[in-house]
Amino acid sequence: MIITYLGQSCFKFQTRDLTLITDPYGPEAGGSGARSKADIVTISHNHADHNYLKGISGDPFVIDSAGEYEVKGIYIVGLPSFHDNRLGEERGKNIIYRYVIEGMVLAHLGDLGHLLSSESVDRLGDVDVLFAPVGGVYTLNVDKIPELVSQIEPRLLIPMHYALAGSASPLKPLDNFCEEMGVKDLAPQDKLKLREQDLASEDTEIKILKKQ
Repeated sequence: MIITYLGQSCFKFQTRDLTLITDPYGPEAGGSGARSKADIVTISHNHADHNYLKGISGDPFVIDSAGEYEVKGIYIVGLPSFHDNRLGEERGKNIIYRYVIEGMVLAHLGDLGHLLSSESVDRLGDVDVLFAPVGGVYTLNVDKIPELVSQIEPRLLIPMHYALAGSASPLKPLDNFCEEMGVKDLAPQDKLKLREQDLASEDTEIKILKKQ
């Protein structure tokens, strides 16, 4: 599988047979927005920087609600959560997605605004790759990210939803996340090629992907 970061909370997961896009965003969120062909699209919540389908070509199967799905051999579970830490009173609901692709378990937290309940942790199960929002402001505060990672214990952590260099976004920059996690000198990658056998480590590794 090849993982590409398109900005915001938008990733492209490519296998030999299909392309899955997460949380596509529109031009008001930066640049020309996310543009790609897709077979499957998952949407964590209906805000314009997470549900913009106009830039997505093809005839994708769109998932925007909690539940269990099997699409083209990909197993997807959408878990209900909230965009804030007040049970959705401020920003509404959010969906966490768990994908099983090529034998690997990926979890995309969307705009999660709170730490997870024990039930949600149990339903996520073992997670190989975690995509977590780290820019704060509209999501879980960055100082809570280490605790969130401890709850889930992924083998690989990929940050998303942070202010890029030169951006006018109110989100916090990636440096804040790196400081909280106690890491530095991480070299960003253009894309990530991932195989099941690459995920043998018991410790959480952090990888940064450049926006493409």
